[in-house]
Formats: sequence, structure tokens, C-alpha cells
Amino acid sequence: MKEKVTPQSLCDALMRDVYYPFSACVCLDADGNILSLWYFDAAFCTRAPRIAPGTREAWLISSHPEGSMTPEPEERRAAQRLREALGGLPLRTFITSEDDGCLAVAY
Repeated sequence: MKEKVTPQSLCDALMRDVYYPFSACVCLDADGNILSLWYFDAAFCTRAPRIAPGTREAWLISSHPEGSMTPEPEERRAAQRLREALGGLPLRTFITSEDDGCLAVAY
């Protein structure tokens, strides 16, 4: 049986053992299948977001190994660039830390 991907399962698989801040954009199709993963450093990345063809929803997940569950200004800017690139498609935003898990946040 195929399991549906969740933000928590991605955080556990991809971010749990990395101890420096970084972000990931996850593009999903209409059935919730992952089309692409794009890892980036929100503080230094200025390239246009990578949105896979067929994307119907995207997630922005930011790893905060220091434990802060508040979005950083550069993550807010990355979210804005993603929203513009998505052209009205939904963007869900999350922060993950070792102590707090993966929480949905608004930014």
C-alpha cells in the first residue's frame, strides 16, 4: 500500500538529521504526488523558484535546527517569490525543528 506524503513525513525523512537552516520547495500534482523537490538556502538564493509542470500545490518547508518556530525575513521573501511563480495555486508553509516537529505556519 502506497502511503500519502505529508509535511511531517518529509521533514522526518529529509531534514531531521541536518543541523543548519535550509528550505525546501515541494511541488505536488492533483493527486498529492511529489513532482519535484528543490532545496535552497533562503538567505542566499536569488534565482527564480523552480515550479514543476503539472504542479497543483506547493509546500515551503524551512528547517530551523535552533528551535525558533518563527519565519525569518528571507523565508518570507522566498514564500512571496513562490506565490508569484505559482500564479494563484496554493502554497502551504511549514517550519520544522528537532524539538517541535513540523508545524504549519502562515507567512
